[in-house]
Amino acid sequence: MASWQEFEHQAPELAGVARPLAVKASDLRRDPRMAIHVTTSAPEGDDPSSWEGDVKLAGRAVEITDREVLASFGLPGEESHLSRIELAEVVWTRVEGDEIVMDSWREGVGLRQIRRK
Repeated sequence: MASWQEFEHQAPELAGVARPLAVKASDLRRDPRMAIHVTTSAPEGDDPSSWEGDVKLAGRAVEITDREVLASFGLPGEESHLSRIELAEVVWTRVEGDEIVMDSWREGVGLRQIRRK
């Protein structure tokens, strides 16, 4: 994975555009709730259980302000932002046979599985 400096060196114009358009850090400072949804390719052929499924992570983004930690990631300048995710929920949805299966973990609740036909 490239550092920001490597990216900026290889594509300075794109890096310049990406920097002012990155308003998510400001959004997360105002409201740290976040969700990331990771999708996979559609199943091959007629077998829906060949689908790997989708995963959703939800929680809060906590900004890291320690200068040494920021420097260790090779981030440029003081206007850079780095956050860690504190998880509240993870859900994996997929198909097994003729059922939709959801493995769900929630903070304070633990792991559970839901199956629906």
